[in-house]
Amino acid sequence: METTIKKLNKCRLCKSNNYNVLFIKYGYELAKCNECSLTFLNFDPDDEFFSNYYAEDFFNDPGIKHAYSDYEKEAESLKNSFKFRVDILSKYNSGGNLLDVGCATGAFMEVASSRWEVYGVDVSEYAVEQAKKKNLKAFAGVIKDSPYINQIFDVVTLWDTIEHVSDPLETLQQLSEMTKQGSVVALTTGDVGSTVAKISGKYWHLYNIPQHLSYFDKNTITRIFNESGFEVVEIIYPSIQLSLDYLLFRLVTFYKIKYAFSFYKLLKKTGILKPNLNINLYDIMLVVAKKV
Repeated sequence: METTIKKLNKCRLCKSNNYNVLFIKYGYELAKCNECSLTFLNFDPDDEFFSNYYAEDFFNDPGIKHAYSDYEKEAESLKNSFKFRVDILSKYNSGGNLLDVGCATGAFMEVASSRWEVYGVDVSEYAVEQAKKKNLKAFAGVIKDSPYINQIFDVVTLWDTIEHVSDPLETLQQLSEMTKQGSVVALTTGDVGSTVAKISGKYWHLYNIPQHLSYFDKNTITRIFNESGFEVVEIIYPSIQLSLDYLLFRLVTFYKIKYAFSFYKLLKKTGILKPNLNINLYDIMLVVAKKV
């Protein structure tokens, strides 16, 4: 039976219905707003989509969700990049409490706990279960339903998260209510205005459909922060440390290279995919903003 894709039919940022469809991938329309220039997936996911998509097989992907073959192992590689992010945040705020939105299994929380009292929230029940096994304070669900909704945080992070939420403006506005003047909100997300994105076109590796719902550039990410009561103070393009295993897995699953997945599994068994690599295509931006 063919699945019906429920369309959003409006921009996720400015809510305008004046947009153009750039291309269609897997039946989903990738569109660009003619009013604010946000690129977005014309898809209106329901709660069931989020609970089903970010289940255990997202973090231990058999090759169907363009995610992680083994997130817990990859998290050990990511921790090296997370240490750099902690240093960046510490320039602006080096104490108090921190909320990690989209905390997954808690890898960043573990690293950040050396500087802040850490809390996490994620829509994935599976991921939060893993975080709790590490004695981390995490909630499975959305921000508005979390026990943290009435707390005030010194630092909030959204690593590779803002592109996954249905309403990114509402998310940042909620976080504005949960922060005080001078609090820091930091995120990472793909830059659809980057050279790599433009050259790659519809084959850009971050057109990860249907999980990525919004695609920002420096202008649109600055606008959404401004409209939520924050001022962007830094945008950088740091490298990220990833395992060769993850990179090859993403390559063969995202681009659906014929027969390559069997070859990947063969290489994985040999153990030669364990080394980590520092990767930087300058198409993922780290954005730091302060509450004004």
